[in-house]
Amino acid sequence: MHLFRLISRHWSGFVITLYLALFWVSINVIFPLEASVFGNLSGIASILFLPHAVRVLSAWLLGPKVLFALIPAEIIAHSIWGLEFSFPVSVLIPVFSAISPVVGFETLRLLGYNVYPNSFTLPNWKGVIIAGIIASLFNSFTGAFLKGELIASDQVYQVIIRFIVGDIAGLIFCMILLVFIFRALDKFTASTH
Repeated sequence: MHLFRLISRHWSGFVITLYLALFWVSINVIFPLEASVFGNLSGIASILFLPHAVRVLSAWLLGPKVLFALIPAEIIAHSIWGLEFSFPVSVLIPVFSAISPVVGFETLRLLGYNVYPNSFTLPNWKGVIIAGIIASLFNSFTGAFLKGELIASDQVYQVIIRFIVGDIAGLIFCMILLVFIFRALDKFTASTH
């Protein structure tokens, strides 16, 4: 429980660290595997992009204030591992990526579907996935537009589809992984008492 209290006090550092760790895994493990199977578009858009899960789940838990962690995390990640883009594109890509999950949740909220967690209802996992899809659509179209200088015109739709598939697959993969982690923690906690 000490770990959870520490994380709750220092949420921004936790979000930044987790985001950078999963971005590193994506760049150094997933992208090379994809490139060997699917070709060179993996450097632009992955079909399993794990950091999208951090963006969506942290935006779900923390709301719009998560931008204080996601924008720096995106800028750091893109500065270290990103492709070379001209200014202002090099700043706009991480900013649009960071705001995408907030756009997803706020769009649902404005439509009358507030899926942010509260103490009165159970988590709305379908709502989280729908917000993640909206975030992915926003991120995909802005990302493909901003990365247009590196994408051949006949590959734009393929890149957009890969963005969407990668973001959603990363979100669902991490949500399933978290279910197994929390079940294991529950069993471990129950066996130690």
